[in-house]
Amino acid sequence: MDKADYIFLPFYFEEKSEGKDRRRQHCYYTQFAPSIISCLSNFDKKRIISPITKYLYTNFHTKLELYKSLKKISADFLFSFFDISAAYDSALEFKENCQLSWKALYQQYKSKGSDINVIFLGRPYTVLTKTMNNNIPQLFENLGVKTFFQDMLDFETRDFSQIDPLLKEIHWKYVAQILQAAYIVATSDHLYPVYISSFKCAPDSFGIDYFKQIMETYNKPYLVLELDEHDSSVGYETRVEAAIRAFTNHNNSTSKEKKHDISLLHPNFLSKIDNKTIIYPNWDSYSGSLIVAILKNEGYPALLMEETHETLKKSILTNTGQCIPLNALAAGFIHTIEKNNLDPSNCVLWLNPSDIACNIKMYPYHIKKILEKNGKGFEKSGIYKGQLSLFDISYRASTNAYFAYMFGGLLRNIGCKIRPYEIHKGETDKVLPKALKILCNAFERAESKEEALKNAMEMFSDIETRTESRPKIGIFGDLYVRDNDIMNQDLVHFIEDNGGEVITTSYYKYAKIIANSYFKKWFKEGKYLSLFSNGALLVAMQAMEKKYYKYFEPILNKSAFEVKDSYENILFEYGILQEHTGESMDNILKIHHIINEYPDIKLLVQTNPAFCCAGLITEAMAQKLEEKINVPIVSITYDVSGGNKNKVILPFLMESGEEQYSHTQKLSV
Repeated sequence: MDKADYIFLPFYFEEKSEGKDRRRQHCYYTQFAPSIISCLSNFDKKRIISPITKYLYTNFHTKLELYKSLKKISADFLFSFFDISAAYDSALEFKENCQLSWKALYQQYKSKGSDINVIFLGRPYTVLTKTMNNNIPQLFENLGVKTFFQDMLDFETRDFSQIDPLLKEIHWKYVAQILQAAYIVATSDHLYPVYISSFKCAPDSFGIDYFKQIMETYNKPYLVLELDEHDSSVGYETRVEAAIRAFTNHNNSTSKEKKHDISLLHPNFLSKIDNKTIIYPNWDSYSGSLIVAILKNEGYPALLMEETHETLKKSILTNTGQCIPLNALAAGFIHTIEKNNLDPSNCVLWLNPSDIACNIKMYPYHIKKILEKNGKGFEKSGIYKGQLSLFDISYRASTNAYFAYMFGGLLRNIGCKIRPYEIHKGETDKVLPKALKILCNAFERAESKEEALKNAMEMFSDIETRTESRPKIGIFGDLYVRDNDIMNQDLVHFIEDNGGEVITTSYYKYAKIIANSYFKKWFKEGKYLSLFSNGALLVAMQAMEKKYYKYFEPILNKSAFEVKDSYENILFEYGILQEHTGESMDNILKIHHIINEYPDIKLLVQTNPAFCCAGLITEAMAQKLEEKINVPIVSITYDVSGGNKNKVILPFLMESGEEQYSHTQKLSV
């Protein structure tokens, strides 16, 4: 900032798509880049010019955004809206002319005859920037090979119908472009691809797998080069030389297959469950057990997925850079079916659909590919995209689901409230599964929920406790990790065994906290069915929940949870807009509401799976968060490699009586 008065760092969310059946989002990091920069310490956020230039809005809205952002620079700003509008139109025209020129250059300079041409695939800022590409293009040029970038290919006249089912599943702009370019290269003579990827890039971790499948389907050699800050061009020379030899040998071969079956890349999901056994993900054993009971009540055979330390270790075998929960779900699904001697072809994995910019959108498609590769009958297993609310099952199921999340979350809260102070160690953990069983029976048999709650809560009244004070430790973070005792190495018990009392955020509270931010975004995106159905359900359930909460209140000694602060006011402090979605935004809201509900909290623990984009974004904002809430935040990343990840919080538990914490103590395991 010492070299410039202002930084132009616009928000890139999403490109408009020609079809309503697909999205073309910028990656999660890109969407939050201006927000992260604005959270840096000793950084004047007023010097960042961050209009929204890429979203579903019209060009007029983009021009207005540019004008309003630029006008803030000076009170005597000399340019009118019409000046900005004209400049924007000129810029678009210039860009379009450049794109046409690139295509013309490719036609003019590509090798004639039977010589090979190399097409670089990847994001522009990875491939075209000298500071990023480690001089890789020059290596090919030094060896006499002509190279071009994917944008120089002619996409408009190509027929992509063969891979269109796959392209519909892809929600990232650049991955979709890369796969389209890969298809052009795969089906063209004398063209060979070099995919330049970035270390720990989530979109690349998926894109590379599908890129390889396309090239291998057409029996064409390829090269993938991954960039990181430790590499130099010297490390790539041998691989580049070997790739050129492979490209040349293939190009000179006379026996090239002409028929290829690309249909194996097409997604295959179930539209109906029929009588198949549902395996439901076990990201929270309390709520998950109740959801399974509801599904049984609706007439579906259902099981809660069993996850073990062994299944987590096995999940690494299928991981190529995706966030760990994806692979853990696939491994847990296989294990649960094998343990219960079920027919894989008669089982279906329940996964919720998503439109946010992180990995979750790709879970159904990618897990299906893992199951197909696993074989042993699992290639015939089904994937069903079901709503977390169960709204697609029935209205009755959706109302029951809300209370399942409520009861399950509050039951976990009760365990955390009583267990640290029990006189007879282990008594609470003996009662919890019994209470859960009572509630599961009520949901499965459509019995009185109030009667079940009354009987379940009475069981806790016999637990003797002592009066003492412990530091309160809040847990937040990834949905799949924070309440998953296997994934987070039994974090709750670890904290309690070392002198703390745990505060968790139940899913029904979480839904209340983030609801308004998502409702407004859905309205902007035209998702009126989601807005009205979920909005009406939430309003109805909030009105009904009071008659059930009264059974929990005497034990928890807290009144029913209410959202107090406006989400816009909270998010603005961190440079987050209404157009944002994802767990990073959710984490900010959760943290502030945890602090409001428990102002005496001493430590916040963020739980992340390895390769989680949202977790890294939240970590980057941690210092700003700590300054606002005056509570230290420790981030733990679980990579399932073994070792006690939770021990990093021990220094904070031992120093819980101190008023101030040094930020230099922060560790991310």
